[in-house]
Amino acid sequence: MSIEELIDAFDITKIQKKSAIFDQAKLEWMNSEYIRRKENVELLKLVKPFVEKHGYKFEDDTYLLKVITLMKDRVKVLEDFVTFGKYFFEDPVDYDREGIEKYWKDKTSEILSEFVSRIEKIEDYTAPVIERELRSFADEKNIKAGDLIHPIRLAITGMRISPGLFEVMEVLGKETTIRRIKNALDRISVKN
Repeated sequence: MSIEELIDAFDITKIQKKSAIFDQAKLEWMNSEYIRRKENVELLKLVKPFVEKHGYKFEDDTYLLKVITLMKDRVKVLEDFVTFGKYFFEDPVDYDREGIEKYWKDKTSEILSEFVSRIEKIEDYTAPVIERELRSFADEKNIKAGDLIHPIRLAITGMRISPGLFEVMEVLGKETTIRRIKNALDRISVKN
């Protein structure tokens, strides 16, 4: 409801003691609904101070608008853009342990190393092209696409959950994606 609709609907006689309970989960849900409904440019003005508070700066707002587009359906409060989407602003330093145990198999490092070579050759580095290349590569190797998708997500975000992998890869860019996969290959291989 808009503020005007709330004012029109308000009736002091309907207020009761039991209605005065503070529900944090309900508040976060309501806030997430407001975030989803806001235009990305409006959200940019609200999110930017949180991003800058954490020390992240950008030459223009283009990158941050892309991040907002991917994250806005997944956050409850504005701070979540930075805390849950930290991987958009810095390389992961560690990786979700459950994700490693679940998705990093014996052949994962070898297959990801080969896939990096495939990524390097992509000229039109967009989500649809990245997805097509990944699925084609998986078919060639006779593996499931998920055997690539999950370890790549883990490598580039440090997490098991994120917005769509191909969209995240596009926003991060080719160089960052390759660097992060190579870093994960070095770090995760050592841990296992």
